[in-house]
Order: sequence, then structure tokens, then C-alpha cells
Amino acid sequence: MSQCDVENAVSRCVREKLRWGDLPMSVKELFDHSVEKWKEGVLETCLRLELPYKGSLARHVTSNEKGYYDTIVKNGLNTLQLYPYHIGIHVCIFLQYTPFRYYKEMLESIMKAEQSYDVLPNFTAIDMLRLTGVGRNEYIDMMNKLKIQNWFLWRRKKHPIHTLLPSAPVETMELGYWWRAHGLKAEDVTKLGESERRVLEVLKVGEVEKGKETGKEKAERKTGRILGEHLRGESEHEEGRSSHTDEEGQAAARDEDGASYQKHKKALRCGNLPRDILTVLYRKDLIFCSVPIKRDDLIVVPSLKGFVMNRTTVNTFEPILYKVLFALDERTTPEQLANLLQIDLSLVKRAISLYCRLGFAQRRNEKGLLNAEGKPTSSLFHSSWILWATRRREKGLSTVVPLTSSALSPALLGGGPSLLSDDLDDSGAATSPSSKGMGTNKFRCGFVFDSRLTAFLMMGNLTSGLKTYAVTLFEQGKLIDSQLCDFLRELDGVRMDEGELDREGEAQTYFDHAINLRSALRSLRGGTDSEPTREVEMIRIESMTNVERDARQRLLEKNYDLLISVSPLTPQPQSIITGVHPPHLGPPIQEVMSVWFRLYLYSHLRHGPTAVLIPKGRRLLHIPAELGGTDTFFLTNFTSEGSTVSRMALLPAINEQLRSSPVLVQVYNSQYKTVYRPLPWMRRSWSSDCLNLEGRGSLERTEESMERLSWKNKSA
Repeated sequence: MSQCDVENAVSRCVREKLRWGDLPMSVKELFDHSVEKWKEGVLETCLRLELPYKGSLARHVTSNEKGYYDTIVKNGLNTLQLYPYHIGIHVCIFLQYTPFRYYKEMLESIMKAEQSYDVLPNFTAIDMLRLTGVGRNEYIDMMNKLKIQNWFLWRRKKHPIHTLLPSAPVETMELGYWWRAHGLKAEDVTKLGESERRVLEVLKVGEVEKGKETGKEKAERKTGRILGEHLRGESEHEEGRSSHTDEEGQAAARDEDGASYQKHKKALRCGNLPRDILTVLYRKDLIFCSVPIKRDDLIVVPSLKGFVMNRTTVNTFEPILYKVLFALDERTTPEQLANLLQIDLSLVKRAISLYCRLGFAQRRNEKGLLNAEGKPTSSLFHSSWILWATRRREKGLSTVVPLTSSALSPALLGGGPSLLSDDLDDSGAATSPSSKGMGTNKFRCGFVFDSRLTAFLMMGNLTSGLKTYAVTLFEQGKLIDSQLCDFLRELDGVRMDEGELDREGEAQTYFDHAINLRSALRSLRGGTDSEPTREVEMIRIESMTNVERDARQRLLEKNYDLLISVSPLTPQPQSIITGVHPPHLGPPIQEVMSVWFRLYLYSHLRHGPTAVLIPKGRRLLHIPAELGGTDTFFLTNFTSEGSTVSRMALLPAINEQLRSSPVLVQVYNSQYKTVYRPLPWMRRSWSSDCLNLEGRGSLERTEESMERLSWKNKSA
């Protein structure tokens, strides 16, 4: 059995919390029936999966809880992983490692090692920017300042590195009113103001955890005397709270990521405490905020503005992040998503919680701070939050700036509107991004494309706003129908200026794809941009194929009535969509997208250009005689789209591509042309560009294609 199989077997047993006596014999044999080897494997797996000490097998194989969390933090710093928010309260209490301190030390370590900013994984870079305000440009600037200093002093840790690194989280942060606040222990409470000390006493965790709370303090906490009538109302309300509200309130701290925070049931919603004081305490690293996600929540994911595209890693949690991001929509609850993907519910909630924290998602079913009449939705909300929401409404601001977007300022991101600008009301609650509700009966079509389309939108420099949508299409892997109205409006900005009428090459290709994409989407949706007759969602084939085959099929059956693929798709085996439902208008098998199908058509139709297929690994010393004396050729390998090559550059190009793939070389001249046609094809508009094939067959119409290669009156 391979090492991977052993890890999978141990991981499965650890998640099922199987003790040594409950293990199947096959698993015991992997460890030579040794209990000690089994304990070592369990500890290593628990550390790799970052499981909480209590509630997992970790507590049965080691008695050092502090050392266990210390190892997780050190491993995360060494491998540049995300802060472990799902066990964050334990890490803060045992090790005093707040998220800000964690990323500050990570920054210091990579700067000391003179590493590039690109070594940071995508989500780590995003969270670091959110908390510290250090992005790519800021990091490069700090490194340039270090290089002009005395490196001898820097190596001896006498360099003023701490004067370059931020000393506190960014000043303009905002906390979500529905987040939960957990108090941390202050080293010197005399440096705090009276109001700050009072809030910390309400959220006091360290004293309660150690059982040192006096009877008077306990009475003050219960009656809410510390903060007056406001908290007294909340305390009295707790006594008669229903089971549903109890889950939302007392169990909120453990609801996030499935972690059990039984010692911290007194965590309060941020909206129940003074807003300005909470912000001060957060910047002083004296509170930790959890972002609770419940199994029946509905989540809205807008465009990914501010996503940092660095690199992906082999971390066990990162593939789950991308799977959840692709499958997440406003129609599916976390519990349903876990069943569809066959992933543990706690991992799904952990991923969604992170997206809400980063500002890439919002809970749709939050009732907000204010109702339509401008009155508080609950008497438990602190007056400072109500005043803040009221002022924003009076100013005509229909959004709340989430914690992440205030850090992602235009100076860091190159301008652009705030995150979630169209998906939040003035209270911070996510609103429905379209008139379509949960029970819509509209026909929904999946428009399948590959990464080349995102590259065209990203590199084409067509409009500034298209890059945001290109990042969303690439990283999330889809664009839902409610976002297409704004996307189409952005595509309307793609115009051919008079000075660019004769543009050629890649610039013309980018322009053609953008224009045809706009026409195809509008034809598929029907109606108008704001009131379409059909719903269309764009799906990136590579993101879809990252999900296991059975889970992918369940997602497609649940969400779509029809799938339409653009042509051509990437000629890879994983690009094939199988299954009877939903119907798929696209390549049924891999060979249709390969050069073999092209050769089959040439043979069957007895028509086509002169072509030579050269096996992989060959090395040519001269151009094959069959290709004649033509000046231009069309090269296609088995893994990418073809390109035209001049005779002078043909031989080096062929030999370079033969190192990794077979190559099909075709004669090409000015009589051959590529014709781009968006959906739908009308006979009057395409008849002049039809294939006129001499021989046994003819290809008259292919409505599923957006690209046609036409040979006019040429014989093989």
C-alpha cells in the first residue's frame, strides 16, 4: 500500500474518532499492530488536519494541549499557511497568537529569507493584506528599504525591521455586527480606558476559564450591570430563549467550523457591544472574532474583487476551499453543499466562514440592523451600531464596508469600488442579488468555457472592469446569472476605435472573443439584460473537473437544465462532461477535441489541407517533403490550440513541441480563414461563410460552435 493510501486510511479513522480497539485489522496491519506507531500516525494526522485538541483523537495520544497548538502554529508559519481561525480562540488563549501577530511574524520571516512576495499562497496573501495592509507593492517597498541598510546589523537582528512592519491592524477595519467577540487577556489593564476595561470584563474569558470568577463578577455578568440596561435586557432574554435562538447565541462560538468552544459560551455578537470600543480592542489584539456559519444559512458570493493571485499549495484544506467556492451559490445551504460534495459539514462551514471573513461572501438570511422603516430589528443591538447604520442610510450609502474591503483600499488594489458594493444593505445584511428567488422555475443553462477565455479577458486590456470578472471566472470558476447583467454592461464598453480598425494578431483575437461572448450570452438569456427569459451561468471546465466525478454530476443535475460548451474546449480528458442529465451540447468524447477527429473528417469528407502527423520524441533535421514549398504552416499539438508558423521558424517550432507532444503540421495559405460566429447562427448571416466541400460529404450547419475553420475549394 502506498504512503498516500496509508494517510487516507488514517485520516478516515481519525475523522471517525476510532480508538485502537475499534480499528479494522487491515489498518492495524499498516502499523505492525503497534499502538505506539498508531499514536504517532494519529498525532501527525491531527496536526496536518489542524483538528481541535478536544473533540478529536489528539487528546488521547498527547497530554500537552499547549504544545499541540504550538506545533500547528509553527507548521503554519513554516509552510506559509492561513491562520487557523477554526481553532483561533484556543491559539489566542494558549499561545497569545492573534491573527495579526501570526501574519506579522510570517512577513518578518520571508523578508529575512529575502523571499519574493509570490511565495505566499493566494488565501494567505489575501488575509495578510486584509489585516496588515501589506500587499505586493508595500512588500517590495519594504524590501528595497532593507537593501539599502547595513545587512550585517540585519543579520544580527539589530536592523529596525519592526519600524517597517505594521504595529497594529489597519485602522479602517469594520467588524461584522453578526460576528462573535471573544475577550483575550490583557497584559496591563491600566493602559486601557474605563470603557475598554468594562467591555473586556463582559467578554472576560481567561478568568472564567480558570474558575477565578467571583460571585459578584458572575452576578454582574448575568444581570448586565457592567454595561447597563442594554446588556441586562440581553441577559434576561437569554433565560427564555428558544432552542433556535440558543443555537444562534450561546452555541455561535462553536458553530463556526464545528469547533467546540464550550468554555466561551458567553461570546456576544459584536452588534450587542459598543462598536467604537470593539474596534479599538481589536486593533490592540485584545479580542478575537469568530464568524459563525449555521447549517441552514444561505450565502451570496459576489465578484471576487481584491483577490491576490500568487500560487496554490498542496495544503489539505486548500482543495476544499476551491471546491466549496465553485459549488457555493445562494440556493444551497452548507448542509446541502456538504451532501452534494460528500465533504464533512464542519469543513464546508469552515470554508464559508473564511470567505465571509475575507469579504468574498455574505450571509443572505441575516435580517440586518435596520428594517425598511429604519427601526432596529432587535432591541439587543447596541445604540452605537444603530446610529452608525442610520447615518449611512441618511447619506444614501446602501452598503457596509466589510472588514476586508476597507483594508483593500484603492491605493493597494489600483482603484475600484468596495467589495460587495451591490449586495449589502445599509445594515450589512446581504440582499438578494436578483429578483429570482429560491423557488424560481426559470430554465437555467450552464455555459461551459475553458481558461483561455479568462486569459483573453485578462490580457486583452479591453476595459478595466473586465479583469475583475476574469479573476472571478478563473478563481471561483463560474459567474452566476445575477452577475451577468453587470458583466454584459462591462462588455458593452468593448468597442473598436477608428484607429484600431486594422488591429491584427492577439489584439484582434481578444476583441473578437469579447464581442462574440457578449452576443452569445444575450442570445442564450433572451429577453433583456435586467429581465431575461432564461438564466445562464458561466462555468469554467477546469474548476468543474476539480470536483470528483460523482459530486460533479450531482451539482450539474441540481443546478442546470442544459449545458452548452464553447468550441473548441481544451483537448484534455477531464474536459469531457458525462451523464444523461442535464443534456450537453458539446463534445461527447475526448477524441472530438483532438487532432484525430480532424484527420477523421479529412479522410471521411475527402477534403482538407495537406497534413503530416509527427510522433512525440522525434527530432526533425529537415522539413518533410510532403509539405511542399508553402511559406506558412499551421501547427497543432495534442494539448493546446494551434498556431500559424512561417517556414523559416517551422523546424525549431516543431522540434520544441515534439519534446512534450505529437504535432500535426498542416499547409496553410491565405485562402484559409478563421470565422468567429456567436450564437445563434442565422442562415442569412452565415451562408456566405459555409464550408464548400468538394466530395462525398458537406457540413452545412453547426450551431453549437463559435469557431469555424473554412477551406474554400481546396482539395487534399
